[in-house]
Amino acid sequence: MKKNYKLFSSGLIALAINSASAQCPTPTLVSATPSVICAGSTTSLNATALGSSINWFTVPVGGVSVGTSVSAANFAISPTVTTTYYAESFGIGATTTQTLSYTGSLQSFTVPAGVTSLTIITMGAQGGNQTVNPGTTGGTGAIMSGNFTVTPGQVLSVMVGGQGVTAQYVGGGGGGSFVWTSVGSTLLSAAGGGGGAGRDDVLSAGQNGVNASIAASGNLGFTMSMGNGTGGSGGIVPSGYAGYAGGGAGWLSNGNIGTVHGCTFNSTGGTNPLSGGAAGIGGGNVGTAANGGYGGGGGGNARCGAVGGGGGGGYSGGGAGGEVTLASTYRAGGGGGSYNIGTSQVNSVGKTGNGEVNFMWSAIGCTSVSRTSVTVTVNAKPTVSVTSGAICSGGSYTLSPSGANTYTYSGGSAVVSPTANTNYSVTGTSSLGCVSSNTAVATITVNALPTVTANSGTICSGSSFTITGSGASTYSYSSGSVVSPTATATYTVSGTSTLGCVGSAVSSVTVNASPLVSATSSSSLICVGQSAILTASTSATTYTWNTGATTATISVSPTVTSTYTVSSVGTNGCVGNGNVTVNVSACTGINEAVANSISVYPNPTSGLVNVILTSELSKNSTIEVYDAIGKLVVKQVLTSEANAVNISNLTNGIYTFKVLNNSNLIKIGKLVKQ
Repeated sequence: MKKNYKLFSSGLIALAINSASAQCPTPTLVSATPSVICAGSTTSLNATALGSSINWFTVPVGGVSVGTSVSAANFAISPTVTTTYYAESFGIGATTTQTLSYTGSLQSFTVPAGVTSLTIITMGAQGGNQTVNPGTTGGTGAIMSGNFTVTPGQVLSVMVGGQGVTAQYVGGGGGGSFVWTSVGSTLLSAAGGGGGAGRDDVLSAGQNGVNASIAASGNLGFTMSMGNGTGGSGGIVPSGYAGYAGGGAGWLSNGNIGTVHGCTFNSTGGTNPLSGGAAGIGGGNVGTAANGGYGGGGGGNARCGAVGGGGGGGYSGGGAGGEVTLASTYRAGGGGGSYNIGTSQVNSVGKTGNGEVNFMWSAIGCTSVSRTSVTVTVNAKPTVSVTSGAICSGGSYTLSPSGANTYTYSGGSAVVSPTANTNYSVTGTSSLGCVSSNTAVATITVNALPTVTANSGTICSGSSFTITGSGASTYSYSSGSVVSPTATATYTVSGTSTLGCVGSAVSSVTVNASPLVSATSSSSLICVGQSAILTASTSATTYTWNTGATTATISVSPTVTSTYTVSSVGTNGCVGNGNVTVNVSACTGINEAVANSISVYPNPTSGLVNVILTSELSKNSTIEVYDAIGKLVVKQVLTSEANAVNISNLTNGIYTFKVLNNSNLIKIGKLVKQ
């Protein structure tokens, strides 16, 4: 047994054992590249310790390593907050092996301190021998090996399979071996139990297979009739692994549970990985006994009517039943299978006797006296927000995000001018260079402009026009809503909708000319009771005075100062107006005797007018001359009894003169210049 195991393990495992020293070097060149990251990013830790490996911790003393790297190699880490990491060097010590043999009961294995990796080797048990004419040896058990990550102090549950029972005619199937984190939970490494042996006569019941483990024993086969034994059922295993236990062999049986098969040739091993215990097909030519495939032991080699060897248990089939001469009708049991999540090994040199489980590990030989630290600063990512808004068609909107230092816009700029409702994405970068953890979205609504209209029209010169807008909610006018242009003009009307959008329209106002009308009076100042002649002039052909008269010339005798208006209608329907004012004086307070003592001559005159006063009036007297519209055209101080007044510069016409003494009117009359 030991020889077979040594042959297997020497071909399977090559372990490098470093020489342990009393102290590993303190890590140097400890760095984080980069040492400052943004949340969610990855950095690489690195440390150098010649001849050693590096364990990384987040505490200066004790604690659990967060990972391991070789010297001067990068170790990727993604901290979520600012963290100080500590590098501790270590060296690997000697390799230790612990073997658990078959006991027929559940065993346990405790992972040693400092051990995080185990090599587990599981070996299925050999099938039972057969002793009649002339006797054959059971098939060997399968051997599997794999490497597993474990935790120091972890307790593993172990079942070690036992060899199948020896019988006169058919040996029992070999038992399997299993390793769990705990019974009924994660299966690390296993070899399924073998089935019981059947018998080919009616003398006694079939023999039980030896208990491979507490939960993997083969059950009893039974006799159906003379020469027709049926194989026993597979062994019991934890929930979820029922297919790993082997079935028993019966006469003309391939080891499948409760199945009787006829005579066939060229037997082969079972091939279904998840139906443990299936043997090769019963019968076959002389000298051909196949090894078990995954899932079952090998079928025995016999002629028709012979008894096949017992099926081996487990996920990986064990050896076939033994071969004998042509005359033999009996076969040994198949070898126990094995199962391993690690590297599968099916070896022609199988396990003999009972099964076995080996645990192998390498201890840490040294660690550095102290740890060297490096800090990774983790900067938070900013959270960006941005407000949505609305614009009027043709307008622009400025996105105003917050929460970061700089921003990137999906539209390329903070100022956008969409033509329809549009979403814009914004990301931000903090002052520390971290990109925002979110993307903010602003929805810009585009509102239509109102369709504004305005009325146009025609007026006469001097009239006004009222502009009226429509199509909006409120309006504004470039020159007010009431305009009085002197020539044809256009005006802009702006209308604002309830959403604040502005549209515009143009109002055109055509101005027709009114006829030119003027009016004059024969005297701008008369005394009560006197008359004045009013004369109208127009570019049109009609006259209408406010007195009701319709002639060009009229005579008026107002008793108070009055203004007279004459209107004329042009061919375009526009009306022109002319005004003239006749001033009326009561002429009260004039001393008629005094007035009669003042002479003004010649009258009419062509230029010079003589004004003769009495000696009393020669002091502080003046003469004033007014034209037909009442405008003062001459004013002269009278300094002596005889005074000459020159009106030669006046145009010919009728003028009114006044003589005043100490500002008192003493004479008024008409003066004709010709």
